[in-house]
Amino acid sequence: MHMQVHVNGENRTIESGSTVIGLLNQLEIRPDRVAVEVNLQIVDPQSFDRQTLRDGDKVEIISFIGGGSGEWVDEGHPRPIFRGKCKAGKGEAWT
Repeated sequence: MHMQVHVNGENRTIESGSTVIGLLNQLEIRPDRVAVEVNLQIVDPQSFDRQTLRDGDKVEIISFIGGGSGEWVDEGHPRPIFRGKCKAGKGEAWT
């Protein structure tokens, strides 16, 4: 049996009872490189394999891509902080 979910604004047909990790695998997306939101709630990556999706769920998958420039900053913090530029993308569009 199948169901419909909305992934980054596009309708997708997936197996009923699929989990977030199952959806990521189906889309060939590495789970360690994304943040996932289901119905406006951020999903803890440690529960990707337990978070069951339901018919009509709205799923947002955001990829993080590091790069660009940055600098180490020590403003009295016990640990140095790296302040850098980072891009986050959803599908083909950059946000």
